[in-house]
Amino acid sequence: MAHPFASQPFQSQLDVQLLLAPSRQLSGDGQLRELMQERRRHLSDGSGGLWYLSPEHLAELRFCGLELSAGSNEALAIRDPRAAEWLQLRFGGQLQPISLSSAWLMDEALELPAPAPLANVG
Repeated sequence: MAHPFASQPFQSQLDVQLLLAPSRQLSGDGQLRELMQERRRHLSDGSGGLWYLSPEHLAELRFCGLELSAGSNEALAIRDPRAAEWLQLRFGGQLQPISLSSAWLMDEALELPAPAPLANVG
């Protein structure tokens, strides 16, 4: 398993913006998942420059020394600073610059957020 902060030979560090928010603020309604899928299709690459960090991923970053507020949070690592600003306006949360291992992002944070729960229409 790759380490989120330490770069190994032939691995690079990516300078990204980390959009931090309380758990489910980013992913709760399914729009982030759809946005990530569309961006990946449009840019024709594996990540689209967006990586979803679940509360479990953030716990790993906290264990490695990242200072985070208490409580359950989720985050989005964003490569493009303009996209980071737009996503902050869209979803809320706080932006924080960070340098993460590209291997860790591709190995650990490539999954999409969970789909939105089905509406109760009964």
